[in-house]
Amino acid sequence: MTATVQQSQLECPEQLVRNIAQLVVKDDSPGNRLLHLVALCGVCKRWRQELCREVLLPVAFDGADNAGVPSRQATVTRFRKTDVAHKRATFLGASKLLTGYSDLTLSGEAVTDEVLLNISRTNGANLISVKLLGTTAVTDEGITALVSSAPLLKVFMLEDAGRGVAGTFVPAILQSCKQLESLHIEGAEGFAWQQLQQTGAWWQPLRAPAAAVDSQTAAAAATSGHAGASSSRQAPSQQQQQLAPVGSGPSSSSDGASVQQHALRQRRHLRISSDASDSLSDEDEGCFSDDGSLGAASDSTSISVPAAATAALAEQLQHSSLQEEAGGSRQAGLLLQQVQQPPHQQQQEAAAEPQQLVVPQQRRSLLCHTALRRLHVRFAAVDSLVPLLERCPGLTELQLDGPALNIQAAAAACPNVKRLAFLVGSPVELDAALFYLNGMSCLRGLELEVKGMMLSTEQLRVIGMLPLRELSLDSNAYRQQPSMPRPQFSHLDNEGVKGLVDSICSRMRSDMMPLKLSLCGATALKQEAVSALLRLPMLTAIDTGGCIKLTPMDRMRLVAKVKAGQGMMDNRAGGGGSSSALASLRVAHAHAL
Repeated sequence: MTATVQQSQLECPEQLVRNIAQLVVKDDSPGNRLLHLVALCGVCKRWRQELCREVLLPVAFDGADNAGVPSRQATVTRFRKTDVAHKRATFLGASKLLTGYSDLTLSGEAVTDEVLLNISRTNGANLISVKLLGTTAVTDEGITALVSSAPLLKVFMLEDAGRGVAGTFVPAILQSCKQLESLHIEGAEGFAWQQLQQTGAWWQPLRAPAAAVDSQTAAAAATSGHAGASSSRQAPSQQQQQLAPVGSGPSSSSDGASVQQHALRQRRHLRISSDASDSLSDEDEGCFSDDGSLGAASDSTSISVPAAATAALAEQLQHSSLQEEAGGSRQAGLLLQQVQQPPHQQQQEAAAEPQQLVVPQQRRSLLCHTALRRLHVRFAAVDSLVPLLERCPGLTELQLDGPALNIQAAAAACPNVKRLAFLVGSPVELDAALFYLNGMSCLRGLELEVKGMMLSTEQLRVIGMLPLRELSLDSNAYRQQPSMPRPQFSHLDNEGVKGLVDSICSRMRSDMMPLKLSLCGATALKQEAVSALLRLPMLTAIDTGGCIKLTPMDRMRLVAKVKAGQGMMDNRAGGGGSSSALASLRVAHAHAL
């Protein structure tokens, strides 16, 4: 029966489909026309393709531009001007007809939780991509119902959500959508990340609080004479977490000094460790990596941190050190007993209770999402993304704003991050973020969007020492309104660009690599900055949009520099062909060559 139906669908004449589409969009009210289009598109994939070709626009479920043909713009305008109740009734009826769709785009105030519930029942199992744009009437309950019914979901985007979305759907989407690769959240001002701590044990931090660790160790020491053996039965991740505070506690014996040195080496390897962020165990990192190898931060590269970064880090570490100092000596004693214990006794007690070694590791693997590669969280009232970053060790692209604590968590828990975009508006936050960025050994692309501040020469020197292939230092004001230059403010100056170029040239003496550079919105740059940029070893692309003080001759010199860099790339690849440098040099229309 199924084969017969498919055969009849394949033999359906194309002209018949076109005629039906013309009748649907000919004379009808906007709401009914949308319902008819959705119903016909749900017949099969071939009908969808023919209808989209007929109406000249992709049929999307937004009820605005994509609902009709350009020749009937007046009808589309009337549908926009209808009252909210009529729009919601139309969307509610259309949501019951959605079948066979894999990509879904919902936008506008007419989208409600009931619409999402209907879609989850009729088409949730087929969804691969979901985009919610400006859905101010949607709440966490509706989004949770939709993503819970979409096990094949790979892309989820939420922009300009209303106050009813507090972010409690995030654990649900990571639990239900195991194939999710991209999570995009922007403009969700109602997010309350602290409330996620109350959604269950799933969202709790992977590392136990310091007070809980101290109480557990004290109870173990009081009830058993073999406290070292009990600590050896803990999960490997817990052993690493106990090593970090050991360095803060006093130790008088030689064994205690060796344990303290080991803890200091462990802390240096992690770059920094606090209660809010901790590294994953070796076993967990091994199963989180794509190639099965252990992902860890590299210590081969070191940079000089500005004085502001040192002061900020010292103030941040002081609080955590005081908390760890109280239990440091007791934990050091337990670790010493573990080292002095005979190996055969440890093996016997471990064999007596094997489940204690297996259960914590299984729980850790169930709590983590290994498929997520891209995370975008902007303008969402984010105070801390540490619990989320700890559960996404496979991230390769990260775009966020908020405190530098998030950069610290990404450096410790996500060793495979290759591209990072960060909105910065405070010099202290930037200094701390640059310190943590040094721990990302795989980082090759950095995008800093500067808001209301000027980058100092020392900060630019530190940025130049990072092993980057793509560097973007754009102004937030230019990103918001590219056509409106602001000559009275610039986030870069000529001396800063000179320091950046000097640092890049010093780094590329040993490792030559192509560089793509963006300096949009730097209204103070002049010929001095251009002369410095011409000293870059291999510049393959540059964006100088909004640099209003650059002359046409300066831009021609940059074009020649980019062309020379692309020629070096072609010679390395063995192509020998010429490439277009003009395509890689973006300038404002007012200053076009």
